[in-house]
Amino acid sequence: MNVKHAFSHLQLIIVASVVCSSCGRDPNAPLTREEATMQINQHLAQRPITSLKLTREGKLLALQDGLLAKPPGFARDLRTTQKFEAVSGGLLKQGTDLPSVILASDSHKRTNEGLRTTAPIHVSVEQIKGIALINQNCCEVSFVTRYKLPSSANDLIKYIYVGAHEKLLFQRFDDGWRVSQQ
Repeated sequence: MNVKHAFSHLQLIIVASVVCSSCGRDPNAPLTREEATMQINQHLAQRPITSLKLTREGKLLALQDGLLAKPPGFARDLRTTQKFEAVSGGLLKQGTDLPSVILASDSHKRTNEGLRTTAPIHVSVEQIKGIALINQNCCEVSFVTRYKLPSSANDLIKYIYVGAHEKLLFQRFDDGWRVSQQ
């Protein structure tokens, strides 16, 4: 009976080691760029973008192209960006011909958040810039994101940010690295 019991335990250990080796990840291994990219993309999928911010140059160009209305009290030359930055982003002109697929019809009312979108815009990692080990169980990943814009937004690309530089903390657990919830 004990031999049979020991044999079943041995089978269980062999199966467990085969399963663990098949996952191919050593929990003590450093965080790789590929693993970080995969986990960050999963994390970003949970927080899509709902508004598009105009770049500094995009604000000026949008004013020149008639996309934005002149903000109230805006009396200086358009080239003086210092004064222009005090204004949140201008007001989208009502009736402006924009792709309705991407911008909400009431975007002209929004100034602080950027131009509101009709549907969430998904984000993905374009490039991992660096992985900095903080301690043996924590590291900071610096990366660049790229917005997945529909083709109907091609006309807007010259005005808006199409990605961002971000950082996330990763924490080491018994089964490997995960995005920290802090």
